[in-house]
Amino acid sequence: MEIDNTFRNDTKKFKSITDGTKYCKCGHAIVFAKYTKRVICNWCGHWVYNNKEDEFKDRLLQKKKRLENEN
Repeated sequence: MEIDNTFRNDTKKFKSITDGTKYCKCGHAIVFAKYTKRVICNWCGHWVYNNKEDEFKDRLLQKKKRLENEN
């Protein structure tokens, strides 16, 4: 049954796209690859992170660099 197999493959593809979609604060939907940590939004130019942990680490490093530059 080729039709049944095609349906399963399409369902897997759509599920992976849906799971990898994140939304910017402007509302734009961005599809992430598994290995991508952050992307700049095409609409508003803000960084959009794939998960909260990567966002936290990046912001922490940015603050650390700012503090080092002040001293």
